[in-house]
Amino acid sequence: MGNTLNVCPFFTEKKDRLRKLLSPIFKWVEGSRSIFSIKVFEARMLVIIGLSSLPLSCQQHKELVPNGLKFVQVGDPMIPANKYKLKGKYLRDTVFQEEGYTWRAAILDYPTGKVYIEEDFYGRNIVSRIRIEASQLMFRQELCAGMSLEELKSLPWQWEVFYLENYKVWDLSSEAFAGLHLLVPVGSDFIDPEAVTDVEQLPEGSAVRSIVFL
Repeated sequence: MGNTLNVCPFFTEKKDRLRKLLSPIFKWVEGSRSIFSIKVFEARMLVIIGLSSLPLSCQQHKELVPNGLKFVQVGDPMIPANKYKLKGKYLRDTVFQEEGYTWRAAILDYPTGKVYIEEDFYGRNIVSRIRIEASQLMFRQELCAGMSLEELKSLPWQWEVFYLENYKVWDLSSEAFAGLHLLVPVGSDFIDPEAVTDVEQLPEGSAVRSIVFL
């Protein structure tokens, strides 16, 4: 649980929302308490409310499993085009065309980004790829879209790096997670992206754009 709070930006945003929610209470005590007491009171309230809501937050956002989301995974039947809601979230249907292939995708909107549920290229009506760009969705409480290179390096797994020239991203994969890929965009013109083969060679400031399940 300790890594979760440090890795994913969703929880930093949540702390800020808690502070705004509690600001009327902080103002109410200003007239009767010293500055020191107010700061102690504020800190305790944030900790108490944050900890009391943390288990619920983890349950709500620990939705990633080895093959995708808990409610739809790679290999499942593709979501029907006429379906407009999935697990209480609105769906949008779209079509991708690339390198001679055309395929459907269903898009789920989360507060922190999108999830793309994509059909296979051959019209077999099977989910072939799930792309996660919503930072609130975590895998093993440690991996999420938006995490920094420094945070990724602090984790115990080894990553292979492969440059995808057509997409201008590095594809990171690990033997520990079959079918899971992290996509890191190339953000600098001063580096040969094809020469990067290890996480340690990635430029400072790099961040994970998305998690992809294949």
